[in-house]
Amino acid sequence: MEEYQLHEMWKSPNGTIRAVLDGTVFRAPIMIDSIKPVVKNWKKPITIARHAYGDVYKCTEFRIPGAGKAELLFTGADGTEQRATVFNFEGPGVLQGQYNKDDSIRSFARSCFNYALDVKQDLWFGAKDTISKKYDHTFKDIFQEIYLRLPASPTSTASLTTSWPASSAARAALSGPARTTTAMS
Repeated sequence: MEEYQLHEMWKSPNGTIRAVLDGTVFRAPIMIDSIKPVVKNWKKPITIARHAYGDVYKCTEFRIPGAGKAELLFTGADGTEQRATVFNFEGPGVLQGQYNKDDSIRSFARSCFNYALDVKQDLWFGAKDTISKKYDHTFKDIFQEIYLRLPASPTSTASLTTSWPASSAARAALSGPARTTTAMS
């Protein structure tokens, strides 16, 4: 804040815009004949879709000054509580709490499937659900749910082929900290 002589730390404007758009961001290449891809055998574009809602875009962060216990607490509308110890700090550190909503993840999944069908690109899904067995696994489950509900249109010539490998290792290799879906042709 001192560097820019600010009186208050503001959230990212990009994050705010993404939240208004429910978090779906597509990054599609601009194809120009005179600029060849670095990987010579890539003939078709690759589009990256990111779910940029919640997660690190709306997280709560603390700088931990010293030893102590960090807990995650959820209090339901009915007053019931879920509580878990995140970490017992022996000294200074940093703590971050993230969240997401099923509705936003569903919107992201529908956007990815619709985009892939519209531009006739294959859709590859990536999540670190072997590490994040609740958070990232929810993304995988919702994508599977949306995929199974896709209507089969007799007038459409478009088709969508996906692969859900039994091992998540292949999916995990495709994504970073942000949930990433890669649409490829």
